[in-house]
Amino acid sequence: TRRYERTVRSLLPLPEWQRYEQDAERGTVARLLRAAELAGHDIEDVLHRAIESGDFGGARSIAAVLHGRIRRIGKRTR
Repeated sequence: TRRYERTVRSLLPLPEWQRYEQDAERGTVARLLRAAELAGHDIEDVLHRAIESGDFGGARSIAAVLHGRIRRIGKRTR
């Protein structure tokens, strides 16, 4: 989980990281990333693609947005 969080922190701008850090849904993102990693996905690539695919303006939960983006990325790469 710490490795995932370090990667997210390195990719998100500081204001978004601070929101993500307080987000109650962070645990679901970590579990999804772990499952993706076990399925053979490169987590740094997945996170980079998820974060770079759009902004987080107006999002109530950055973790929820990331969760949805990561799930879509996983479906496209199967």
